[in-house]
Amino acid sequence: MFESARKNVMSIKRWKKRYWVPALIIIGLILVGFMAYKLILPDMWNFLYVNEAPQKADVIIVLSGDTGRLEYGVELFKEGYAGHIIFSGGAASSMRRDAISMGIADDRILLDRRSNSTFENAKNSMGIMQANQLKTAIVVTSGYHTKRSDIIFTHFLPESDVTICAVPDGANANNWWKDSHTSTAVISEYLKLVYYYLFEK
Repeated sequence: MFESARKNVMSIKRWKKRYWVPALIIIGLILVGFMAYKLILPDMWNFLYVNEAPQKADVIIVLSGDTGRLEYGVELFKEGYAGHIIFSGGAASSMRRDAISMGIADDRILLDRRSNSTFENAKNSMGIMQANQLKTAIVVTSGYHTKRSDIIFTHFLPESDVTICAVPDGANANNWWKDSHTSTAVISEYLKLVYYYLFEK
């Protein structure tokens, strides 16, 4: 009888030993996941996101890339925030055609077709601004791209007033990871920031 009871106790101890560690691991993962959802993921977006109120400037610089950048740049131009608009990047020519079809006069448009990176966007836009005696700028880009744009454009235009405006595309701190394109872009931005500080700055 006592032997049977002892075996039952040992069996219960073995069961507890077998399952309490995995149970604690699962609980720990749930807590980490909750913290990531509530704290880490939103902060990853907040660190990258810069959105300044538009201020009147000499030129609006629209960086080619995601949809919405062209439309928002044209909208700001039509609202009178600047007298010129620069389209910078590989899609500059097509953006120019679209802007003209949206009512922007061709003589108000300046092009940078050579840029293939944010670093080149800033460097080449600086050259265009200097050649046309433009001192202040609004830079229009996607929300996840605004931090790096702010850092790089400020580096190239330290004495100019540069305003960074994010395209109002609906992405925010509470949902960016739910969209595959935006989540990939956010992770890529962190890698590109490291690359900038290591090799471009």
